[in-house]
Amino acid sequence: MVTTEHEVLIDLARQAKPLVPELIHQIGGLDLPSYVEVRDESEDCGESIPIERRADAVQTLRDRRGRPVLSIVFEVQRSYKDEKWASWLSYTVTAINQYDCPTVLVVLCPKETEARGCRRTHDFGFGTIQLCPIVISYADIPVIDDAAEAARHLGLAMLSALAHGDRAGGMVLGALSVAFNTLAVDTATTYSDLMFTALKECLVDSRHSFSTWSRCTLVLDAGRRGGCMARRRRGQYGLCTGADDNAARRRIRRPGRNSPRPEARPSLVARLGGIGGTS
Repeated sequence: MVTTEHEVLIDLARQAKPLVPELIHQIGGLDLPSYVEVRDESEDCGESIPIERRADAVQTLRDRRGRPVLSIVFEVQRSYKDEKWASWLSYTVTAINQYDCPTVLVVLCPKETEARGCRRTHDFGFGTIQLCPIVISYADIPVIDDAAEAARHLGLAMLSALAHGDRAGGMVLGALSVAFNTLAVDTATTYSDLMFTALKECLVDSRHSFSTWSRCTLVLDAGRRGGCMARRRRGQYGLCTGADDNAARRRIRRPGRNSPRPEARPSLVARLGGIGGTS
């Protein structure tokens, strides 16, 4: 059954580029070829026979001439299923044939217990046909609690918030909040909406405390204001407009007399209607 978490992780891979290449390099340990673009490709892995095969996401790394130098099949697997190996092989072979370049299969399993079943080389016939994916669980995701690092690797920082946002004393969510302040309005809104949906399901499923909801609200409100971070004392607002991430973390300026104030929005906690409760 397709879940919200499954769809959110796929959207994150598509929108927060170059998230998947970073996972391959930083966690998978592979040296990537030189590239200038990460391009979304068709997920349709069907063949001439009437069997629909569709990967969660397919991306290619392209060089300066637009030629694919690496194709990536990205799969989200919330629970281990032995029958998925045949589908993964089909997706991988289709990508090899279509883009005529080296291809890797990346499987993201939120739970480490499910990742263990995928973290192996699967043999399809007497050692002649084998498939060895790069398997990543939330336990492999680094804790990104530095604002400058979060701004440089925004996709990985959002994935870190999903994996570790309820721990590390709120530092992961705080770093992501500052990183959101460096984005354009439309981008910040898109990312914060995505994080709102993802964190909502994660927190409800694991029944975290209401204090965790509050920390999430700070992150999401910061993104929704598109660069305006609420300060807790006396209703001041600060605008972080510089490209320097460290400066953005320190610099808080009052808007001028004619500067537009952020649009008032209903409290996200109020919108949640008590989901999450208290612990």
